Amino acid sequence: MSAIRIACVGAGHHASWTLYPTLQYIPEVEMVAICDLNETKSAIASKRFGFARTYTDYAQMLAKETVDAVICCGGPALHALVTETCIRDRLPVFTEKPPALSAADTKRLAELADRMDGKVMVGFMHRYATVTEWAKKAMQTPEFGTVVMLSAREGIWGAPAKHLVIDSGIHHIDLLLALGGSVDWLFAARNSFGQKRTGIAVILHFKSGIVGQLSINSLESLSTPSDVVEIHGNNGQWIRTDNWNKATWFKDFAPIHEAPEDPKDSIGLYEGPVDPRDSCLVYDHSWTAAATNRATLLQGYVGEFRHFFDCLTRKTKPKPDLWDGYRAMAIVEAINQSADTCEKVWLTP
Repeated sequence: MSAIRIACVGAGHHASWTLYPTLQYIPEVEMVAICDLNETKSAIASKRFGFARTYTDYAQMLAKETVDAVICCGGPALHALVTETCIRDRLPVFTEKPPALSAADTKRLAELADRMDGKVMVGFMHRYATVTEWAKKAMQTPEFGTVVMLSAREGIWGAPAKHLVIDSGIHHIDLLLALGGSVDWLFAARNSFGQKRTGIAVILHFKSGIVGQLSINSLESLSTPSDVVEIHGNNGQWIRTDNWNKATWFKDFAPIHEAPEDPKDSIGLYEGPVDPRDSCLVYDHSWTAAATNRATLLQGYVGEFRHFFDCLTRKTKPKPDLWDGYRAMAIVEAINQSADTCEKVWLTP
């Protein structure tokens, strides 16, 4: 396979500590150039990751370099600028979330990408987490049935209220949309204690009839992860993922009915299954082998990059795309609106 030449925009903390180290898992990538307004940061990133050249102006970099794709990781305003430039230059681009400053700006970019056949992927890595992929396979089995209810929660530490949903909660918003489809209305409530201590609770109603819950807070310590997703089906089975490294498929092996009047008749209802393969299934990723347990792999960063570069090779369009980004941003804005007004918000089609 010939090398895929890439240029990167942004050399901040997330880019340098999470995204660029992940590229070691993509051997076909050639690191051509990196750009950051801070020349020192771009020089450090170039030395660490092997970029051939550094720039402080992304437009200048893209004008001078011949590359096959661009990776952008900065703030939403930068994401939108670089994405639009790449679409117009017919360059595939991977942009971190959020894709723009607003849902309207994201929609405009999505429409532009459609008109120009642009290939844009938005970095919602939760879709590619190992526990998520495991859970989706369980959901697709006949015995799991139809999804009835979804819930997700995340606790982080010290995020300002105005950034909590758009910077952190947006990952679970995208995941719930990927699992449940479009949302027609939601209701949100917020409680804040100071500038960086906030809790937000959201009820969502999906167009398919699925009901959902989303809990986001900046009240918990980063040293104790709190990331949970639950998926309930209509056959008494449900799936729970915990902190990126564990997923459990709870399989109800007994028929669902009322308990008998005579307690003696209930013997057997609460015993374990005869075949242990009919009981709960657990995927628990070990954290003991330092050489094989990488957070970037478990949390989906490797998976999303593999998908992006595989799509470049196959000349297909990656997912999630800008329309997925638009739908997630619309939910972000609806949550903030509902929390501000204490009213239910309907989502436009």
